[in-house]
Amino acid sequence: MRKQTINLLNAFKGTATKGYFVAEGKCFLGYEYSKIHPVQTVKAKKMWAILNGTLDEYQFLYSNDGVHKFELSMGQIDSNINWRHNNDYPIGEAWNTDNTLAQLIVPRLLAFKALDKHGYPPEFDDVRKWDNTIQKMADAFELMKYAGATHTEEEERTIEQGLDLFRKYFRNLWD
Repeated sequence: MRKQTINLLNAFKGTATKGYFVAEGKCFLGYEYSKIHPVQTVKAKKMWAILNGTLDEYQFLYSNDGVHKFELSMGQIDSNINWRHNNDYPIGEAWNTDNTLAQLIVPRLLAFKALDKHGYPPEFDDVRKWDNTIQKMADAFELMKYAGATHTEEEERTIEQGLDLFRKYFRNLWD
């Protein structure tokens, strides 16, 4: 797919086209991939599950419904448009770093909460109270996932409490 996108862009280079031109390519790690390239080991099967999103919904490179986008361009390039060529993420994720991080943190906190943990911070009496604290953190980040969202006073208190807990227990988020 990348080669086809490059060829398309190169075909326009020889024309009288003026201005800025972007060719966007999308690579989908399809469902047939595992049939074409059989996965043999347990480690390889787990890696495949991570890549295709069937393990904990983690798809870093394929986060847009299993599609990885890339752009190739020619012509006068605006610094914001050129952002993708210098970074592995869209400029919108930099503009909204708080929302982007919240979107990454929520599913990981919930997965951590769901673990059969072997311990918890010493100030908690039992794992249920620790799980309740983790949920408060997740609730705060859930409210912060979307740019431009307005919050009630109660939601603002939930966010502040969750962020305070996240800061306080960040180094305890392991098992």
